Amino acid sequence: MNGRVRNAVSLTLNLAIVFFVGISVYYNLRNDVIRDASWFGYTGVKSLVFFTNLSNIFIAITSAVTIAFNFKNAARDSFDFPFVFKNIKYTSTVAITLTCVTVVFFLAPYAALIGHSYFDLFRRNNIYTHLLVPILAIINFLVVESNDDLGFKSVFYGVIPTVIYSVVYLVMVVFIGEANGGWVDFYGFTFGGRLWTVPLSFTGMYAATFVISWLLYLIQKKICVKRNKNRLLEEGK
Repeated sequence: MNGRVRNAVSLTLNLAIVFFVGISVYYNLRNDVIRDASWFGYTGVKSLVFFTNLSNIFIAITSAVTIAFNFKNAARDSFDFPFVFKNIKYTSTVAITLTCVTVVFFLAPYAALIGHSYFDLFRRNNIYTHLLVPILAIINFLVVESNDDLGFKSVFYGVIPTVIYSVVYLVMVVFIGEANGGWVDFYGFTFGGRLWTVPLSFTGMYAATFVISWLLYLIQKKICVKRNKNRLLEEGK
């Protein structure tokens, strides 16, 4: 794909992400719809306690900003984004990928283990937040918008949202607790109140986030190298 086509595809995918997240946020803020038991009573604005919703909003914001750059690129017949913003977009992509991976390999199997269907977390609004938006974001970042090597330190940037959220989650679930106005352990990281599992859960989550961040970086770097080689070959002709 040349720059003009990639910019058009990028614009389309970013618009789709913003649209689907918009539908999700609208759904979450409504009070007149039937909620699944899995929401633990966190409806409306309270639904923002979930990392799933926060990561979707994060990727929607970065996608909305990218749209502005898409129009700028179209006007200039170019395809480029500020380096600092690329790192922010990368960080949001890591966060939304973590959401998808956590649901697919941890939460959905856990739901099946306690008597629910594995696919409960992919029904209704969840199909956007847990699957569709993450897939679009990953494709957009890796295949369409990759231009330059972000540098290995970007891998650590990708872990930042998880660290921040985990600290808040720890305080609200463990130190404050549901009885005192904190949060229910809706992600099951204490496995039913077993506090000794918290360090294991958080270590596992940090490790998983780092691996996801590193893999996205590695794949993106390889795509950029191949893309730049092809560009040089074309220019040589």
